[in-house]
Amino acid sequence: MNILKMTSGTTVQTKVIFSIMVLGFSMIWLLAERIGHRNRFVTFLLAVLTYFGFLGLNLLSNGFSKHITAIASLAAVSIPAIILAFVLAALYSRNSFNTARFIIYIGAALFSVSLIIFASIMSILYTTPINTWIDDLLTVSFFSSLIYYAGLLPFLILLFSNTFWRKRFEAVLGIQTKITIEPLPPIKTP
Repeated sequence: MNILKMTSGTTVQTKVIFSIMVLGFSMIWLLAERIGHRNRFVTFLLAVLTYFGFLGLNLLSNGFSKHITAIASLAAVSIPAIILAFVLAALYSRNSFNTARFIIYIGAALFSVSLIIFASIMSILYTTPINTWIDDLLTVSFFSSLIYYAGLLPFLILLFSNTFWRKRFEAVLGIQTKITIEPLPPIKTP
């Protein structure tokens, strides 16, 4: 298992991809009032453009070395997967929003969208039949969707625990969550 034996260069690349993914999604979440409340397709395009803009800004600030370009191309593959996964999970959760169901939908959507994107990329790169690289495709899709899910987990926690972030989420995805947070009981002083 070479995945468990990461070199220092691989660790740095993973950290850069993870930061691009998380900080880019933070930009979408923070600009939700500007992006949201529009046509769904326009909102989707603005979110993708914001994400790719942050990726380009990161690429410009780090230079155009061979390693940064490879990281940027890997991050560029993750952007449509994350955005489409949120769109699919929001479409399935439209009628009755449930936190557990949304978490399951976002995980399943991340895996299926990653599988589709990586299958299309691998079909272009490999000339051998699909049955020879199907296990590689499933492994890459599983681990990449797991990394995406880990990066999005803090946002999901904020969604379910904070009304400020929930309003931004509702603005971008156009769904009503109807989650009520009960206030904490007052602290009794002796």
